[in-house]
Amino acid sequence: MDLTTFKYEIIKFSFQLLIIIIIGGIFTQLINYHLKKKELKKRLLSDFSKLHGKFISLRYRNNSFYVRGHHNTGVAETHPLLINEVQISQEKWSLYQEACDLLGEYEALKNMMVLTFPKVKKEIVNLFVFYQEWKRMIGKDTLIMQTETGENTEKYKTTKDLYRDIILHVKDDI
Repeated sequence: MDLTTFKYEIIKFSFQLLIIIIIGGIFTQLINYHLKKKELKKRLLSDFSKLHGKFISLRYRNNSFYVRGHHNTGVAETHPLLINEVQISQEKWSLYQEACDLLGEYEALKNMMVLTFPKVKKEIVNLFVFYQEWKRMIGKDTLIMQTETGENTEKYKTTKDLYRDIILHVKDDI
């Protein structure tokens, strides 16, 4: 092998090595981008689920003021705080404020959810409307989508279905 052929082979090998390094770098960046995007979606879904859980908890706590003893529930005849009207008012005001805080959290999360999962934009917005209604029900001093006998209303069932649909679509997108 003469010197010219040797130089040519070294240049050719160096060029091939450079191409492999560039392609490998691009491939690694693409994989990292998709992994980060997937992780963001998972975190967003987790935050969304936790927030929904907080709304459900708020609903249970609010509705506990209206549940009366029923032979199948095992619930006491009255709420433990019902002995003091001031405590009741303070607790209900606290629940209303919490609903406002949760709506603020949802509003911030809603924009990220819509940008990340545009297929469920309508459902995400509709769920926000239901949560706003929950806040209004607390303000009106009424049960949140439940009857006095403890039965869930059709609106609550619609809310649950809406949440489930969002989760299913988002899960499929991850």
